[in-house]
Amino acid sequence: MFVSLNQDLSVTSVLLNRVGVSGGNPFGFGYDGWNVNLADDGAGGDIHTTSLVSGILTGEFAPDGRTSTTSSQRLAMLDVFTGRLGNGDWYLSVADVAAGGTMRLESWSLTLTGDNGVAAVPESGSDAAGWLAAFVAGISALWTRRHRKPAVF
Repeated sequence: MFVSLNQDLSVTSVLLNRVGVSGGNPFGFGYDGWNVNLADDGAGGDIHTTSLVSGILTGEFAPDGRTSTTSSQRLAMLDVFTGRLGNGDWYLSVADVAAGGTMRLESWSLTLTGDNGVAAVPESGSDAAGWLAAFVAGISALWTRRHRKPAVF
């Protein structure tokens, strides 16, 4: 899976980038899905290096942040949105890069936190002047395999 969050087609955070792919593991981990919260300081650590033999990965993790699957540099974390206004258009891009397209996005949510605490994204046309120094606090998402087939490696 490759999943990214983008604001106004200008700033992008990489949430998942073929989790587990490394020089020694070109296929990544064989999860049946994810039911996770993502925050830069996620208690479970770096989701890219979190190994699970099978089943659905659950918990709170730091997003992948890697623009290259085998890089150790995490340049596209959620903090790329720090200091930006929360209004605008937000895009979640999801790509199942495995053969056969076995994953699907079940649900997701976005929580923004600013000077006034947690708030909902303002409706189109509303006054967003109060959205000073907003930043993304976290992402919640659930991805699952469509047919629960075991991963083939």
